[in-house]
Amino acid sequence: MIEKKIIILCLVGQFGNGGTEKQLYLFLKYLDRSKYIPVVVVSTADTGAKWQDIIHNELQINIHFLGSGPKPFKIARYVSILCAIQPDLIFSWSFHTNAYYSFSFRRKFIGSLRGQFSMAKSELTIFHLKKSLSPPYFVVNSTMIQKELIDQGITPEKVNVISNIFEPEKECSLGKSELRKQFGIRDDEILVAGAGRNTPEKDFSFFVDVFSSACKIKRDLKAILIGSGGLGVKNKIKELGLSDNIVLTGEVPYARKLLPCADIFFLSSIYEGMPNVLLEAIDSGCTPIAMNIGGVLDILGNDNPHLECIIPPERDAMIVSKMLINLADNPNLRNKICHFNKDNRINQFKWDKIMPLYYNLFGTILNRI
Repeated sequence: MIEKKIIILCLVGQFGNGGTEKQLYLFLKYLDRSKYIPVVVVSTADTGAKWQDIIHNELQINIHFLGSGPKPFKIARYVSILCAIQPDLIFSWSFHTNAYYSFSFRRKFIGSLRGQFSMAKSELTIFHLKKSLSPPYFVVNSTMIQKELIDQGITPEKVNVISNIFEPEKECSLGKSELRKQFGIRDDEILVAGAGRNTPEKDFSFFVDVFSSACKIKRDLKAILIGSGGLGVKNKIKELGLSDNIVLTGEVPYARKLLPCADIFFLSSIYEGMPNVLLEAIDSGCTPIAMNIGGVLDILGNDNPHLECIIPPERDAMIVSKMLINLADNPNLRNKICHFNKDNRINQFKWDKIMPLYYNLFGTILNRI
């Protein structure tokens, strides 16, 4: 007897070009297609979104759009898709699409929260927030977010921590020296990197404050801000007289390909889910400094013997700048931290460790009456 394949309908708010969409792609890429049939439903269309094209063309997965009309129209379209597809399981990948649980006719449903609750809360109305907290099960990508949901009254057994999938990039064709030459950075300079989009939660202004304090003492420090986020602090950099010390790349296709040029990576964000860029920086050979937000501690590990050197006790520019100077002055310490992270942390997030957690959750939910 041939076992019937399980149809999973994946709901996502929209296809931008960020980490959440990449995680959906990786989940779908490694989903066992001999057992599961994935279908993607997108609440809001976004033209020019690369992950939409990759999921449709590379993975050969059908994508349905709810359209850009008023909410009742979208709900009617969603119900129509449910009736046509008859999914066994609905998996909401975005927090705000969790609200579609109310229109899913008691079908098996999993909600998600992939960024800190305080950030998600600020973006929704009270009614929408309540509906987004209504699903019977949740997937979150860090223990910090799990705690936030439990603090909102969600029972612990409903909240499942499943970390992001990390897929190492193929080795860069250019070495560290070659990458640095592109930006006029010498081999003997200590280079601190930041990376991300130009959004408030990335707080590149704090990155500049920390670097400004550190380079007054450590003159051979340089910085590189990879991505559009650096452009948001361009005027501040100029006002502080740091234009010769901080390189701004602007928007780049893949920040990961430039990270190997740096010695230290500083994650200055105020909010994060599980920051993919931190995993990429570790894999690139950077020593991290990261604020204790979102999934940072899940990535670096409670058992990490170097935590006091890489996670600041508070969000204070002077404290973080001293930590930065300490790492810059101690190449042996940087090497120890890098080796520990690559040997003990990166492998925890590869697909063959993460996908079985999804399968166990799906099996539990589908077999529950």
